[in-house]
Amino acid sequence: HNAAMTRDGNAFTWHKQDQQADTKLTLTFTDKTLRIALNMLAQPTGPVEFGIYVPPESLKTDEGAVFLYGDNRPISVNDEERFSNCSHRILTLDLPEHRYTLTRTEGTFPFMLQDRRSTPQKNIRYIMSTNVADEAKTIVATVEFAVKDFAPAEAAKRQRYLRVPLRRVTPMTLANPGFEDGKDNWSFGKTGSLDRDKVHSGEQAACLTVNDPMTEDFYITRQVPIIGGRAYAASCFVKTENVVAKPGRMSSVGAGLIVEWSDKNGKWLAGGQYACEVYGTTDWQLKECKELRAPIDAGFASVFLALRGAGKAWFDDFSMREVDISVIKLSPEPEAVLSTNTPFFEWAPLPSVEAYVLELSRDESFPAGDATRRYELGVDAKWQLREPLPPGTWHWRVTTQGCSDAQPWSFTQTVPENRDCLPPIITGRAWRVTAPDSGVTLIVSDEDAQAPTILAGLGDNQAVNVSAPRALGDKRFAYTLSMPGGWPRGLNTLQVTATDPSGNRAEHVFWLLHAAKPAESVIIDSDGNYNQNGRKIFPLGIYEVLPNDMPLIKDAGFEVVHTYRWEGSQDDVACREYLDACAANGLRAFIGFDRGVGSGNGMVQGNFEHLAKRVGALADHPGLFCWYLYDEPEIVKQYVSPALLTSLAELVRELDPYHPVVMTTWGNGMNKYRRTWDTHWTQSYHEPAQIVKTIASHRELLLNDSPITLLIHCFDREQTKAFRNKMPVDPAQFSPDADWMRAAAFVGVVKSVNGLWWWWYAAHQNQYYTVAHVPHAWDALCAVIKEIRDLRPLILAPGNTQSGTVEVKKDARVEWWAKAIGDKQTVIAVNTSEDELEAVIPIPDRKPATMTFKRYEVKIINP
Repeated sequence: HNAAMTRDGNAFTWHKQDQQADTKLTLTFTDKTLRIALNMLAQPTGPVEFGIYVPPESLKTDEGAVFLYGDNRPISVNDEERFSNCSHRILTLDLPEHRYTLTRTEGTFPFMLQDRRSTPQKNIRYIMSTNVADEAKTIVATVEFAVKDFAPAEAAKRQRYLRVPLRRVTPMTLANPGFEDGKDNWSFGKTGSLDRDKVHSGEQAACLTVNDPMTEDFYITRQVPIIGGRAYAASCFVKTENVVAKPGRMSSVGAGLIVEWSDKNGKWLAGGQYACEVYGTTDWQLKECKELRAPIDAGFASVFLALRGAGKAWFDDFSMREVDISVIKLSPEPEAVLSTNTPFFEWAPLPSVEAYVLELSRDESFPAGDATRRYELGVDAKWQLREPLPPGTWHWRVTTQGCSDAQPWSFTQTVPENRDCLPPIITGRAWRVTAPDSGVTLIVSDEDAQAPTILAGLGDNQAVNVSAPRALGDKRFAYTLSMPGGWPRGLNTLQVTATDPSGNRAEHVFWLLHAAKPAESVIIDSDGNYNQNGRKIFPLGIYEVLPNDMPLIKDAGFEVVHTYRWEGSQDDVACREYLDACAANGLRAFIGFDRGVGSGNGMVQGNFEHLAKRVGALADHPGLFCWYLYDEPEIVKQYVSPALLTSLAELVRELDPYHPVVMTTWGNGMNKYRRTWDTHWTQSYHEPAQIVKTIASHRELLLNDSPITLLIHCFDREQTKAFRNKMPVDPAQFSPDADWMRAAAFVGVVKSVNGLWWWWYAAHQNQYYTVAHVPHAWDALCAVIKEIRDLRPLILAPGNTQSGTVEVKKDARVEWWAKAIGDKQTVIAVNTSEDELEAVIPIPDRKPATMTFKRYEVKIINP
């Protein structure tokens, strides 16, 4: 408004200056592009937004489908559900006649795609926003809009394949979803009721009134029959009155919707998704669980309308939808004409996939029986057919558990079935060398049992020496690759081409990391211990430590630190700077990888290149302790299948055999991930007695075949909610207190874990109330660390170790551990209960000792 416009050829600039900002907006046109540039000096007057608003109907094909991609990954836009807001640099919209591309080309501010269809504006917007609060800020942002037109023949072909949306949502028919039939099909406890005054729609809603979540019911529940392996979404409207966090039998999450899974007998099977965190007094709002995937052996969705806290909450209009997702096929392209009888197939990887199934048929209906060729594949999203196809038109589709392919593609194969079109097979993915003149071994196989010709190049076509082949049998051949003048330092990319005598060619890309073996390399040895250069160690670590915290953390006695920044970033330069800070302070770090939840291009999406680059950038750093592969892959929003995560772990090990790969899991199916870690990090943020149970449970679930590092907590679970909401907290009531923290740590010792970690320090944040905010609690933790460090020579020394449990009464136990070194024996006994008690400790080779214990007391005898 009220801006002066000037024109320079095809560029139009609007300029406005007032007390809020000095702003220039320039639109530059060409035949097929529009460049929109913002240059602003904004004064500190609050939020600034800049973006593009799109009418939803303009995105749809004639059939009503939307084919929208963010950074080359599909975005589901349909009339049945809202899509989640997400940042994208490139947006692409496909229509049969046109392809529209919107690209952020300049500026540091991310652009967010936001669903505003339920607002009065009823639009979708692509927008950047920032807050200018303290001082003037320069804001520069450029977006380019481009149009690509398709000729009529190509548009007609696209019309045939842009009919069925990639995500299809089907509402499920449920009895009494909105409580119009009273309590039918729902289970109400004493705190649940029906309300006719406060409803979202219809005549009735459900209500929970909870005063004491320690003793009262805080759920209204039902079970919905589902099909195992399929994807679902669920939603419910929630209204609250004076809901607050309050200690209970489960942690406070406020009001909302929870969906988990039960087996075919209705017994709890696995966790699912939470859509809660509604506190205070609020009007009706929609809470959604959008990324639900039922385990293959599930029979029911267990639905919880929840009020985990205290106050009052209403629930109405529950719904569930079955979600069908298609794999995005890439090649062969639709209606392609191929001169090979063994095509190579490729598709975009889907998150959470265990395995794919590819089917080929001359009949587009894919009939059962021999008329359809079915291939059960692994987790890789590309595959080489090895059985020749007769000439003609073939239809192909790719499915996976819970995902159908509603729009198969076709191609025409034009060569005789008996012609040799099959390329050699190149195996492997990465190598690590520590010297420039090292050779690496390449394995290639060929159906004709004749050695293929190998060409290898490094980077920008630097030739790599290839030795003569060595026959390995079973149609396999080995070649040694070496680099004239030596391998360049750092991570290298090798392109390898193998050509068989018939002229069939295979291409493969390898990563080769040339980096010295670190002076303080760490492995997990055969006894399950951390082993540094042949010496057993018992490391002590803590989460979320920034560089300015490091001197304090080092003085406290910790050795290994971490920050969560790297689980959401691919900035390896900044990550190495963090390791520089660690090394400068005498610390080491466990480093994670971008999970892809925010970026859309991380581990969830199978981004092997990111892992290779991070390992290549950091593997030689003296500040690196281990690779923190993943944290809780079972969580729905960041789910990674065991197969994919195992492949990612193997890549890390191939590039860096000198640092362990670690991971945390918690589900009943954790052993499916066993090959992803060298030592399991077992988290138990509970009282000492529960920590004992967690360690025992994890060892059982892992078939007693995995080392365990123990993660315990140093934040206040109950006061965190108040701290987060800037409400008063009481340092004197900080929990865990000194006795609890000491007992929790020594439970790890007596249960023979191989190291101890604490979650988390985090002095810089206001989301958790931690020991960093409570000086006396920090001092207590430091005292525990010193005591453990003083005992480490005993813990690590060779000797005969025994342990056991003394049950004094129900839920009151003492855990003990005894170690004999020569004629000296040390006993550690931990009262894991809050009760004062007397226990008889069966000291090996001596008379039992009667000991009196205070709450959570640890006794060390003959240290």
